[in-house]
Formats: sequence, structure tokens, C-alpha cells
Amino acid sequence: MEINKIIKKNYKIYFNEKNKVINLLNDKFYTDNFGFQWNIFEKDQLDSLNKTDLSQKRFDCTKWKLSNLRNKNVLEVGSGAGRFTEILSKSNCNLITIDASSAINTNFKNNNNSKILFVKCNIEKDIFEEESFDFIFCYGVIQHTEKPLQTLDFLIRKLKRGGSLSVDFYRKVYFPAFYSTPKYIWRIFTKNLDNEKLLKFIKCYIPLYLPIDTFIKKIFGKASIIICGLIPIPCFQDWTKNYLELDKKLRTKLAILDTFDALSPKYDFPFTKKQILKHLHKYKNINIDLFYGSNGIVLNLKKN
Repeated sequence: MEINKIIKKNYKIYFNEKNKVINLLNDKFYTDNFGFQWNIFEKDQLDSLNKTDLSQKRFDCTKWKLSNLRNKNVLEVGSGAGRFTEILSKSNCNLITIDASSAINTNFKNNNNSKILFVKCNIEKDIFEEESFDFIFCYGVIQHTEKPLQTLDFLIRKLKRGGSLSVDFYRKVYFPAFYSTPKYIWRIFTKNLDNEKLLKFIKCYIPLYLPIDTFIKKIFGKASIIICGLIPIPCFQDWTKNYLELDKKLRTKLAILDTFDALSPKYDFPFTKKQILKHLHKYKNINIDLFYGSNGIVLNLKKN
């Protein structure tokens, strides 16, 4: 990886040391809840350790062939504990993975190798030169930034001509759904709660309610999206067969993790496809593939 061509001049001094996390964010930040959660659930979403393909199936929404990433410059934004870093690293790409929380240290422990640069910084810290990356990957992140559409513009600017970007958004809906209601009602209170207290509360009720949630989702399938949205108890587990057939212990742990992940962030901005398309209308040099995916709405974009 030719760092001198990617990193802006003012930041190059920080990239001299190898085999460590490059820390460009020392102060407390609005993403501290993610550092808290990934230092507790540090390996639970790694396909190689939980013996599932949940992360791989979600990554497949990119429609990328890993062989096409070989020796390419790739940026992963908001890597958490590294569930997708693990997949990207299989491609032998030149990967820079960034996160604005202490989760980057967990990712470093899980996935460290010589072709990956781990950087603790927020996306607003503009450290990369324009049009530096062949591929940019950003899943489960953009809705938690302070200004999601500005973040999207930033990512497009960093993409090379001919490069590909894959980013997902939470979906805004106007009907009851387990992934939106009662989530946004509860979040009025939970987003400001102490992380330890919130996690303790979730750990108390999820094991009790999860069997009911599982029963509803197994019986009613897709219809359970609305049925569970009418029940005023936030519980985040997928309704799909491959998820509901997971080992009970793992499913309980993932439900606790995903529920905390839903209720704790400071920012959470869902979007409709129409809103995303309206924002992208100003770009004349991109091809857009926008569709409903496993985490809401997936935008695959190619820059001409």
C-alpha cells in the first residue's frame, strides 16, 4: 500500500509505526457506546468463531467478488470488532480499517496482519486524499453519524474513478415493525443511559422475552415484522430461518448485543430509498444499485 499517496501530508507522521493501532482520536466521542459493546462482545459476530455465515451473507449484499479486491486499496469505515474485516482480509487487499471508538483495539486483536492498517479516528477527521480507494465498505455505521448524508458525500469523494462503494442504511418505515417500533420510542430514554446500566437492564429481560419473540417469528414468518412491532418490548433478532435455528445460547447473546446496539447510540437516522435517491441526484458520474437488504437499505455505487 502506497501510504504517501493515500494519507494527507499533516497525518503522514502518524503512519510510520507498524503493527499497532494508529490513534488519531484521544478524546471521548459520541461513539463510546460502541467501544463499550465491542469490548464485551468482542468475538461473538465473527463467523470463524460462532460457526455461522451471518456476516458473510450480509457482506454478500456488496455483490463484490473477493478475488477482485486482491492488491486493491480498500477502506472499511466503522469496523467494530472486525466481523467484516475478517472477510475483507481473505481477499489479500490493502486494507485500511477505521473506527471512532476503542472497538478498533478489539478488531486489532481479532484480525491483525501485515496488510491491514488499523486507525482510530472519526470519519469527520479528513485524513485521506481525494479518490484514494478502489473499494469502500461501510455497513451498520452511517446512520450513527451526526450527518449521514454528508458522510456519504465524503465517502464518494474518497472513491477512485472506476471504484465501488457499498454502504447500508437503516430503513425508515411508516408502519409497525420490530426493527423500528418500539425502538424509537425507547430510544428517547435509553440513548442517554449509562452503558453499564442499559446493558444490565437488557440482560435481565431478553432471556425471558426471547422465547416468546422466537415463537412469534417461527409461526408468522414475515408477518412477525409487524406483529412484533406492535409489542412494546424491544428485542432484536432476525425472523429468517437460518437465524432462528441458531443455538439458543448464541441466539440469546446476539439478541442482547443487537438490542443494546439499537438502544444505546447517540444518533440513529433511518432513511427511505426516496430520500437517498434524492440526495444522490446531484451526482452525474455514478451508477446506483439501491435495494432492500439484510440491515435495511443497501446502496452499491460505482464511480465513473
